[in-house]
Amino acid sequence: MNMIHLHRHVAVSSFDAQATVAIGRKRPEFLAVAQLAADLARPITPRDIMRELLGNRPEVLGRRVIARCISLGLLVDSDRHGSAELSTAGLQALEAGEVLVPEEGIWRFYLQSDPLLPNTLLHARRLETGSAHQERNKGKKSSNQNSQPQNIRGPEFLRQCLAATPSASIADGQLLHLRELSERGTEGPSGTLNLSFLWEPTSSPLLTLTGDLARIDPMLESTLIDSALVPDRRFFSTYEGMWKAIAAMAMDISHETLDHWHQRTEQLSVPVSFSSTTELERKVFKRNIPVPDSDWGEFGEFEPTTLKDAPILPASAADAQQWAQWLQWESIQDYVTAEQLIQVTQAQLTRFPYHQPRLPSPQELIAYARDLPPDSRRNFLLAPFDLGLWS
Repeated sequence: MNMIHLHRHVAVSSFDAQATVAIGRKRPEFLAVAQLAADLARPITPRDIMRELLGNRPEVLGRRVIARCISLGLLVDSDRHGSAELSTAGLQALEAGEVLVPEEGIWRFYLQSDPLLPNTLLHARRLETGSAHQERNKGKKSSNQNSQPQNIRGPEFLRQCLAATPSASIADGQLLHLRELSERGTEGPSGTLNLSFLWEPTSSPLLTLTGDLARIDPMLESTLIDSALVPDRRFFSTYEGMWKAIAAMAMDISHETLDHWHQRTEQLSVPVSFSSTTELERKVFKRNIPVPDSDWGEFGEFEPTTLKDAPILPASAADAQQWAQWLQWESIQDYVTAEQLIQVTQAQLTRFPYHQPRLPSPQELIAYARDLPPDSRRNFLLAPFDLGLWS
């Protein structure tokens, strides 16, 4: 069974605004304080800082270190004579190896609202003063040409990021946390990235977001995105359930029918008529099933795809009979004896464990072949028979 692969484009917009964004930075001196609080598993004091980290220095320095770690969110004041304990953000900083350091300025936020992606804020970059002026001038020209309003209120889903937990940038993996945001700002460029939902039967499902942010924002150098994300658990239940849902949409088959054959065969398969199969499908009992646009309700629509190497089986006893007879006749590719035909027939019948087709005997095949116009397969049967090799 092959991978389930659904895909679509994700709209990405950008917005420029005055903001304070905490950025993940490599600050080992502060991570050491957070690690000390984690190791001691209790509120730490200035004296702990001096004894474990700074050595023989004035205790006031320890108080300043704790105060700075509190301001960075790594510690929280425990109200015990200047002591502080590890915060949730501090624990996250230890796991990420980065400290969130607030930076003020004009920021460009890259945003999306796809229902499957966990974070609205994909990336943020601080615009240098010259770059910000350049971007605003470009925005004014665009506004004059396209009558698009500038200095507008920021999108609501950006404001909601103020209450969100820190998230990693899809561009460079750096932690981001929006702390403060001005009411108004300027629309930036927009574009799309590619979203894929991938699921193999022996592994967990995976979301991937790919593309190049430079195609969205020409001010960026090439910024290739290849981000693996964990999808919303509500979107799927089991691999088998999603596979059957896709097959039902693609083949216009009821879920009950697919459930019936799943229970009976203990494998995922699609019942098909003999007349709908190609020669290759009849031989391998598999089909690449085209899947049209699919609507998944609150989780959005996906573009056409293919359910590859889907197992197929006869939909009815009549289909199984035609299928088995076709395979029996197709298997005659050389001169054969009656004993060889019996062996081939038995092998073909094992491919239809859920039906009971009856295949012609060697003698019936000889009678059938005599009524056919001359061809190689007819000769493969009649020549050995007429030469007495069947006796």
